[in-house]
Amino acid sequence: MADTISIRDFFAAKAHYAIHCDSLEKARTLLNKFNEMGYAWADGDPYSRHSNFNIFKSNTCYTNDGMYGTITALKGYEVFEFEQVEELMVKEEFSEDTDVIEEEKDSRPMPERKAEFLDKLLDVMLFDLPKQLLKEDREDLFNELFELYEDKYDDCYSASVIKMHMLKCWKK
Repeated sequence: MADTISIRDFFAAKAHYAIHCDSLEKARTLLNKFNEMGYAWADGDPYSRHSNFNIFKSNTCYTNDGMYGTITALKGYEVFEFEQVEELMVKEEFSEDTDVIEEEKDSRPMPERKAEFLDKLLDVMLFDLPKQLLKEDREDLFNELFELYEDKYDDCYSASVIKMHMLKCWKK
């Protein structure tokens, strides 16, 4: 078995391949990448529409013929782990003598920091997210970003107002 595989090679292969995802986060990442590259489920639905991860959970595999299954039932398939997909691999570019630099505390006044953060957050939520993300996925991502903001700053009143506004807009 090969050590890694690219998504293009995965779908171009005549052999039966599958990629195992042991978490919902990995499944969503993989399927969003499939979708970005123009691939779809066997029935034509975009991969971003549903993951089917809830069926087999940590045993879920996605095949190169647009299907999914459990890792133990895919007889005759060569199964790659999520971490073996080239486009999804984390590249570490640290040498042994690299010093870890601790993040410095931002000395700017709180309103200035909050305004910058909220501008960036709005840009991401309005312009950078793929439009095909389901409403729940956008809300989940927003909540994760919001939690990061809360962890970093004490006063989150204006972020809360923006959060309510964004969620209200998505319900339309």
